[in-house]
Amino acid sequence: MVKGVPVNPVQITEVERPVRPGRPANPQSEVWQLLRDAETERRGVRAECAERVAAEHDRFTKLLVDVVNVLHQMQVFLQHKRTRLAAAGFDAEAGLLDAIEAQLGLVTRRAGAVVMGAADLDGQWYDLDAMEPFTEVIAAVPTAGIDTPCVRETASPGVLLGVELLQRARVVLAVPATEGQAGSDRHQQATTPQGESHE
Repeated sequence: MVKGVPVNPVQITEVERPVRPGRPANPQSEVWQLLRDAETERRGVRAECAERVAAEHDRFTKLLVDVVNVLHQMQVFLQHKRTRLAAAGFDAEAGLLDAIEAQLGLVTRRAGAVVMGAADLDGQWYDLDAMEPFTEVIAAVPTAGIDTPCVRETASPGVLLGVELLQRARVVLAVPATEGQAGSDRHQQATTPQGESHE
């Protein structure tokens, strides 16, 4: 506005928008297109988020299973070696391993994992209907003195997270031995020199 010149209230001051060539679009069609584009974008964002969540879930569950397997190996080691470590004067080292074992167990419980390990399975009667869904039998050892199959050893634990089975427990069964197998076992024990053992 030039000083001293009165303002014309009728004057148009904004820049005129360019007119699109052809017939003007229906306003309802324009709105519908905008809504459809927005929904397509939302679906894309949701799909991307779902993929990220699935990837993170997969990474977390694999890490959890790895921690449980390491904990199982440590528990087996301590079960067989704790007394020997103490007798050899490694009390402090054995205590440190016990502390690490306890910490790993706490981590798995905080993560919400239910672990089916040696403490839960070893020595238990093997009920096929009840245990088959979450266990995998990797070997069966004929054993004298038993009437029903039972878990002889847990090679790796089962891991349950909520209702999702992350890993089936891998077990070795002790099964009733036939008369011939029992006789063979007794012969093997009789011919084994003193000081040697078969584990």
